[in-house]
Amino acid sequence: MKKIQNEKIIKPVHVHINPKIVSNACVTYASYKVMYFLYHDTGKARRPRRPADPQKEFSACKFTGACFSSLLRAANNKLYGENLNRVCYKIEWPLDDSKYAYTTLSIDEKKAWVALCKTYKLLPGYVTTDVVKDGILVLKLTDTLSPSLLYIYLSAFRCLREQTGFVKALLYLVQEVKMNFYAAFVLASRVTVCGSGGVHHIGTWCRTYIAADDHINAVKIQARDIVAFKRYITNPRSFDPRSIFGSKNFDWECKTRILSAAKGDAKLYSAQELLNPDVIQLLGL
Repeated sequence: MKKIQNEKIIKPVHVHINPKIVSNACVTYASYKVMYFLYHDTGKARRPRRPADPQKEFSACKFTGACFSSLLRAANNKLYGENLNRVCYKIEWPLDDSKYAYTTLSIDEKKAWVALCKTYKLLPGYVTTDVVKDGILVLKLTDTLSPSLLYIYLSAFRCLREQTGFVKALLYLVQEVKMNFYAAFVLASRVTVCGSGGVHHIGTWCRTYIAADDHINAVKIQARDIVAFKRYITNPRSFDPRSIFGSKNFDWECKTRILSAAKGDAKLYSAQELLNPDVIQLLGL
């Protein structure tokens, strides 16, 4: 088994905010900012068109803010249009000289992240890696799409702006160390996503707020968390049968729906133990 290198996960860097800050933890996200559009597209192509200007092309309604909290309510509001079936989320890539300590991702790392998310169903199959070039993600809104899964789709793309340290850590664990994706996702979350950044994270697996001393090989992950994540994403309708349309409940409930898929004991595993094929087989991953 390959030895996990802590410096590939958490690497101290000198930034003008605080020279002791940890690059992949605490303040590695860009400022919270989302811009999305809701509209109806009559196109029937399997891959929805990604408009550069949704307002001009589809008379779309534009929404901005720090999160997607109003999206479900807006999608159910006829004031914003009839038969809404698309949400277009446009990322503004943060500047390198941002006041936030920002871990930069290369175009290849962004593409690799999207490809992994597609493979493991955190993004729908019709999404292409081209989305990382212009930052335009278009998702189909259907009656069978649950709120929690839509939140996962949006959040997976949002990580490329706000949780770049997490993305870099997961890519290292999966591509270089060859860790199981689901185990790596929970582990990377636990080590690199801090309490405040975890507000928008899909799971409850976050590091202690402003902790800078969590060595990757000192952290232990609860087996149930990994199993719950895989069980949910493998069959999301079993754990969230709601539709994004027609519901009076406009909460995403992503964290709680994933937790509802928990199964098995609460045994803890170290990062190195999660590389053991016998452990992965035991967990059914």
